[in-house]
Amino acid sequence: MATLVALLAFSSAAVPIPLVPGALRPATAHASVSTPYVSMGRAPVAPGVQHDWGTIETTRSGIQAVNLVEVTMGTPGITLETSLGGDRITRLETTTSQALRASTDGHRAVAAINGDTWGGYASPTQFAPNGIDIHAGELVTAAPTARPTFGIDASGKPLIGNVQVSVSLTWPDGTTGTIAHVNQGRTDPQLALYTPRFGPTTPEDVGGTDVVLQGVTLPLAPTGTQPAVVREVRAALGGIAIAPDTVVLNGPAGSLLDTLKPGDPLPLTFSITPGWENVREAIGAREFIISDGVTNISPRPLIADQLHPRTALGITATGGLVIATVDGRQSGYSLGVDLDELAELMLSRGVVQALNMDGGGSTAMDVRLPGDVDVSLVNRPSAGREVGVANSLIVFSSLPTGPLATLAVLPATAGLWQGEATGFTVKGQDAAYNGVTLVDGELAWSVTGPGAITPAGRYSATAPGTATVVATARGVQGTATVTVRLDSFPPVARAPASTLLAATTLGASTIPVGVTWPAATDQGRGVKGYELQRSVGSSWVAVPLTKATDTSVTVALAPGLVHRLRVRAIDRAGNVGAWATAGAFRLSAVQETSSAIVRKGAWSTKLSAAFVGGRAIAASVAGASVRITFTGTQVGWVSTVGPTRGQARIYIDGTYERTVDLGRATSAARLIMMLRSWTTTGRHTLEIRIVGTSGRPRVDVDEFVIVSPTP
Repeated sequence: MATLVALLAFSSAAVPIPLVPGALRPATAHASVSTPYVSMGRAPVAPGVQHDWGTIETTRSGIQAVNLVEVTMGTPGITLETSLGGDRITRLETTTSQALRASTDGHRAVAAINGDTWGGYASPTQFAPNGIDIHAGELVTAAPTARPTFGIDASGKPLIGNVQVSVSLTWPDGTTGTIAHVNQGRTDPQLALYTPRFGPTTPEDVGGTDVVLQGVTLPLAPTGTQPAVVREVRAALGGIAIAPDTVVLNGPAGSLLDTLKPGDPLPLTFSITPGWENVREAIGAREFIISDGVTNISPRPLIADQLHPRTALGITATGGLVIATVDGRQSGYSLGVDLDELAELMLSRGVVQALNMDGGGSTAMDVRLPGDVDVSLVNRPSAGREVGVANSLIVFSSLPTGPLATLAVLPATAGLWQGEATGFTVKGQDAAYNGVTLVDGELAWSVTGPGAITPAGRYSATAPGTATVVATARGVQGTATVTVRLDSFPPVARAPASTLLAATTLGASTIPVGVTWPAATDQGRGVKGYELQRSVGSSWVAVPLTKATDTSVTVALAPGLVHRLRVRAIDRAGNVGAWATAGAFRLSAVQETSSAIVRKGAWSTKLSAAFVGGRAIAASVAGASVRITFTGTQVGWVSTVGPTRGQARIYIDGTYERTVDLGRATSAARLIMMLRSWTTTGRHTLEIRIVGTSGRPRVDVDEFVIVSPTP
């Protein structure tokens, strides 16, 4: 991500990289990676370029998702290039977009990773990479201090070092000055140089004085002397066009810049850290993480020990290149690694010099997948999407697309149950792993062994055995293997559970009971549906389901009887599982006339066809109560609601539980207004006490419903 605070700086030095005291760790000293890298798959991307994906396991955060690209440097046709967001300083662009924008046949992007950090989001000037950026020999950006840098020299050799481009100018009086930045923001009293690569205009937020220089050879090189001549001196108002044949020197107002006149010579001298004079591509990094085959976090940042998504690149002892991303900040998938763990990953791949690039939400890797023409994102960015970055490093293949050489049938292997079907697709490649587009109608499908396949590539498993799916185009064949098994495994259901339902209306002679059961398990093709039955004796009666796949239903059961329920599952192969039977239970309805109901206070009998059995008892005086003692696992109070109904306090086993308000705009009877459940059978007492609500004091007791498990 962008760094809002400048990275720790350290003195410029040629390779070998200086080691920071306390940062050096032998390759075996840090034991935070409990399981080294385990590959889950590997595929060629281009000649000399392999994509490998897998995991590492750390003691702090478990399994982490890793993507690797390994490049055999010197492979004919394979090059590496830096890419600037939007091809200018004042834009951010995703790594994927940068790679696709630069990719054409004969210059095909095959892999890419995000690059350097940048200054922030306050202005487009801050989008400049914090370190050096060199592309095709052009100096794109330069910083005032040395920073960890990756480069490619004119021979194609990879370099890692602590690198600085130094820029000086010679004033007309013969004295010299220092230019701190190239195409980066500046602060007083620094000087900065802006080229057409910065953007179409000068920065809008640096102020001071602009000196327009001509005579500079563009694109700008990182070494040599440029015989620059002053064309114009002006106030830096910002947003002034940078002519294609000029560069602009910017600095504070009132400095020596204000003394310059058109025609004054102002030679510029560029030099780079020794050993980097022939660099053609270079990109800045955050920190060194490996030096001379040992862990060396240098400079060691405050976030070194924190878990984050990370991007790294390194050079092996044989001169190969390893690019890596580790996903993070995603619980249940990958939390990320610290810098020591990142170094351990790179060491396990044979890396002897390595850098930590920008990470966090910026971490991104693109790879050309088998048969694809272009790259696509292969890691999972922590923000759930890929974000724009300042620059990227891209691997290109210059090998143009040739004739079809291989067909990849996907998936390469499949396992099906008899009666299932699956679709296959095909991707074509030439001998250099370039994707070859197939024309509609030229692909033919066939199958050897059991099964059948349609012209569209959909295979049906008609019998057990092993089948080979064959795709043919332009005389080239590709195959996939299908293993078909007979599904003879019946699904296993689990017993249903029954419960009274609060706020439901009783029937005239039945009580609604909710029945639910867990999803059945099946080793084969999966569950097709369920059958539910109930019984009040020796015979079983089917309970209709709205859909065969339902796992719940409401059943109207008669009170005063012992009920049983059972369920079984049927799978898609027609296998019928065994019945799973729940324990029996008695459903009791205790009406208001029962001696089990103990009344206190003034209760009167009310007659209405709306009540269960045509009658209920009611009270309106505060303190009146009814009490029932029972044995069971559930109890429900059946009452009436309406505009004239009041409130009652509920006590369970002598303890106040809650107050129930029966007031409603519309009247309704036979409702379960209070429901209490226990996990085991026990003896309990339910008491209802009238509150005496002002203006609507009446409370009805129609009956009590009790569930009692029975042997």
